[in-house]
Amino acid sequence: MCRTAVLLLLLCSGPAFAATDDSPATTVQRILERMDRNVDGSVSFEECRNTLMRHFVLADVNHDGTLQADEIPPEWTATGQLTLKNGALPLKDFADSLRPTFDSFDTNHDGQLDTDELTAFANAHPMHLEAMP
Repeated sequence: MCRTAVLLLLLCSGPAFAATDDSPATTVQRILERMDRNVDGSVSFEECRNTLMRHFVLADVNHDGTLQADEIPPEWTATGQLTLKNGALPLKDFADSLRPTFDSFDTNHDGQLDTDELTAFANAHPMHLEAMP
């Protein structure tokens, strides 16, 4: 599975991310609004994981712990980089991908994604995704 694609797609899905301005600064602001629960200006792994796990649970309509192809929101596959295992995305695979992906963006290794790291992420991955239905 392309870990970067999963994080990218999940960071940008949901109504808070439906905006016409997809500039990196706007994207960073939307990520912080969505994930920065303690409003300290950065996103911890726990904040990121909790937000992304909520997205997974909400998408898992039949509550079997696996996203079947028809449960995966279209914006998660918009880039064509999301690879499914036997046509599905198991929770374990999804959860296992979160830490290494987070760590790859945490360039100063402080356990937080600060605005510089989020901006680098947004610059590397321009976002033009629709909101989840």
